[in-house]
Amino acid sequence: MLDTPLNLLQETAHHLRTLEDETTLFAQINGLDRLTIQSLMVQYQGVEQHFSPVNLLRYEVLNQLEEGRPPLSAADVELIRQEIEERNVAFFEKYGTRLTEGLASYAKKDPFRNWQKGGRLSYFKLFHTFFYRKNLAPIIREALHEIGNELLRVLQLQHHRLHLVDFSGSHRYGTSNCWLAIYPPERATHVKAHQLFCRISAQGIHAGIWSGRAILRDRQETVDRFDTLAPVLTFLGSLLPLYKQANDQLSKDFQVAETQASYDSPGENDKEPSQQLLQADDFLEEALAVLNYKRNLILQGPPGVGKTFVAQRLAEAILGGRDPGRLRIVQFHQSYAYEDFVQGYRPDGHGGFRLRNGVFYEFCQLAQRQPTRPFVLVIDEINRGNLSKIFGELLLLLEADKRNVTHAIALTYSETAFYIPPNLFLIATMNTADRSLAMVDYALRRRFAFMELEPEFGDKFIQLLYERGVEIIFAERIAASLQSLNQTIKHDPSLSASFCIGHSYFLNPTPNHTTWLRRIINLEIAPLLREYWFDDSEKAVFEINKLLTIAY
Repeated sequence: MLDTPLNLLQETAHHLRTLEDETTLFAQINGLDRLTIQSLMVQYQGVEQHFSPVNLLRYEVLNQLEEGRPPLSAADVELIRQEIEERNVAFFEKYGTRLTEGLASYAKKDPFRNWQKGGRLSYFKLFHTFFYRKNLAPIIREALHEIGNELLRVLQLQHHRLHLVDFSGSHRYGTSNCWLAIYPPERATHVKAHQLFCRISAQGIHAGIWSGRAILRDRQETVDRFDTLAPVLTFLGSLLPLYKQANDQLSKDFQVAETQASYDSPGENDKEPSQQLLQADDFLEEALAVLNYKRNLILQGPPGVGKTFVAQRLAEAILGGRDPGRLRIVQFHQSYAYEDFVQGYRPDGHGGFRLRNGVFYEFCQLAQRQPTRPFVLVIDEINRGNLSKIFGELLLLLEADKRNVTHAIALTYSETAFYIPPNLFLIATMNTADRSLAMVDYALRRRFAFMELEPEFGDKFIQLLYERGVEIIFAERIAASLQSLNQTIKHDPSLSASFCIGHSYFLNPTPNHTTWLRRIINLEIAPLLREYWFDDSEKAVFEINKLLTIAY
């Protein structure tokens, strides 16, 4: 009964595989009929309202094909790319001022970085969507779903979860294979589970057991090749005891790294983006390197860029996973004091006072007792407190080279010598848009490294929304509109990049996407914009209405 969906997937895989050959790809692009070209132009003409460099390149290619110019070549594509990278507004004037304004204000230095392979532009990635079009994707996913459901039924795993990746690929850059993974319901994502895996490509069916990349040890990687699905079912059935045993053990030893690590399917180089960590791939690596030598880091940025989320992911990366015993999270506020953080006299409940240690003092003592293990303190909204008052004499001890018993000092309320151990890391967050907050004084700034988090409305953001059920075109419109709004905010004399709108507002779409988007704009973004432009209500209303046009 699975012959029909399997044949569809294999035929599509074979066709797309042929397009990985550059000569074949351009021959088929030049062979597109006029009706298909016009249909694709309708798909990409939205670039005039919502700028995207890659879609502009595709649109220009289609326009040249529609005009009947000489056959398209790789050299022609490179010329178009060069015009986009150089922000040559004159070259694209025929498309109108809105597009040229988008091109002129586009901020990314290398807009085609993610469309490269082996250091050069991948034409297969660029033009994959010409052949794997919007009307084909749902049919492919339905075929994948049919095969996945049959696997669940035969293997008696109906309560387990399915993760499907069609020919759009994990990164939405296009691929010539599709795959599915079965994983237990108690795991939040397939990345954090041992999976029963099945990939369909031009080379056949590869199936077996595979471990998500977030699993740190005892990985399972048993994959074999098959020509039909019948032996696949038998093989996966034989792996069921190992699959169940491995996942049961995983639940017991908590060896899953909760850092949203990316996933490689067997034989793939493209990685699946993290679910919420949208920063550049090397951001965590750089932040960990900074913490290694500085010991103290402040993540700063405008609202909604995921500062607290990133702080927690950094903490878990340092600790090697979630460990509540070695992680503390506190939030500073205007009433927070030295007595809460370090040490002070507090009512004892009997009409008197007694000396009590604060959260930082106790955490330092805990870290001192386990010098070979890292500990992390996360301070949320660090600039909401009076920092000199909260840290007191500990400002001196925060420095990395003062983290030892040699530099121990007596505290305000105690003669006992105290020091901050070298295995304790401080990660703090700071909202740069809150005008009510006091500036961080220079004494503290010298002791912390600062890293900027920016709104991320690029390919990873679009891919994440797509994986959560939002259509690609709709996700691209959201991204383009927020990029445009942030450009307006950046160039406003009374504001700056510190007031941009972050991506975190948009990471949890509900099934009714237009209602979900209107709710976020009206209830979360609009009040913020009215506050930004409290002295220019017309501008606030104009920008709010521009955003609302996406949801209709």
